[in-house]
Amino acid sequence: MYDEESFGQAIDEIAVYRYDGVEMSLGEVDAYGSDVVGDRLDEYDLDLYMLRGG
Repeated sequence: MYDEESFGQAIDEIAVYRYDGVEMSLGEVDAYGSDVVGDRLDEYDLDLYMLRGG
């Protein structure tokens, strides 16, 4: 799992390659917090395609 800084870099890299959404695990959302995840997705205009359990 990424630390919070690496998580932000990963989201940034997804946006650079012009993907318009991401898939994440519930564990990642729990680890970073829904506000942080939501803010990062909004910052890079990305959608959450799928939220996997565990």
